[in-house]
Amino acid sequence: MDFHNRSLISRIGIALFAAAFLFGTGPAAASPEETPPETKALHEGLERLAEAFQAHSDRAIRAATQAAQRAIEDNRDTISDLDSQWDSQLETFRALLKDQKANLDIMSEDAAAKLDTWTQAAKEQWDEMHQSALEALDLFQEWLDQKSASQEPIPV
Repeated sequence: MDFHNRSLISRIGIALFAAAFLFGTGPAAASPEETPPETKALHEGLERLAEAFQAHSDRAIRAATQAAQRAIEDNRDTISDLDSQWDSQLETFRALLKDQKANLDIMSEDAAAKLDTWTQAAKEQWDEMHQSALEALDLFQEWLDQKSASQEPIPV
């Protein structure tokens, strides 16, 4: 069955279902004794159409499943090759990341060691400058004390 016929059947089916819904010709709409013959025919036609649609869907699903299985079987070697290539490339990538991590670990250890060295050197220099400043203040205080002792007070 080609696409045009399937499309026509699906459009007719939709129209029949819509008509059945709009005119209330479902199983719950009336009892079998009260159903007119043309409504029964329409209902039977809709059931046949639904069965045909179901059968067509089942065939289409079966055909698609078989085509997928054939494609897998036909390309099993290619899939296997790609899988092994993927594994190889993934392993290469893992090794590269491991090397990069090792390099980063070394760099972080070096940076931490340099920071410790710089911190220690800065502390030592700060301690020396602090001691020099204290000595300069002591000398300045001695000088002030000598100046004030040698000078006579200024009369006011």
